[in-house]
Amino acid sequence: MTTSDENTPTTPEPEVAEEVVPEPVVADAPVFPAQPVAAPAPYAAPPAPPQAYGAPNPTPNTWMNIVALVTALLGMVIVPIIFGHLGVKAANEGKADLKGLGLAGLIIGYIELAFLVLFFGIIIIAAIASSTS
Repeated sequence: MTTSDENTPTTPEPEVAEEVVPEPVVADAPVFPAQPVAAPAPYAAPPAPPQAYGAPNPTPNTWMNIVALVTALLGMVIVPIIFGHLGVKAANEGKADLKGLGLAGLIIGYIELAFLVLFFGIIIIAAIASSTS
């Protein structure tokens, strides 16, 4: 049992020259991993909590040293002595800066006090001397 297809002679087909068209060269696009898609937030973000108060200022008494120098330069006798002592004490305890200003105000205040005592001492002595003569 043979089939007729096996016995049929096949004629070779004539070869047709095909036109060869070169394919355009295309660079492969870089492949990035897929990014996960975030679901949209149903509500707005809650407001930030209020900020806590900062640490206390470690140098709150610096103003006393400045006041001591300024009042000493203005000629107030008692004020620079008081604030000079308070400012220098605070600076020694580490609660204030500018110890030099407080010390300068303190020294100038004592010099002014000495001149004031000397001035009134001379006036009192002159008043006593003029009343007895």
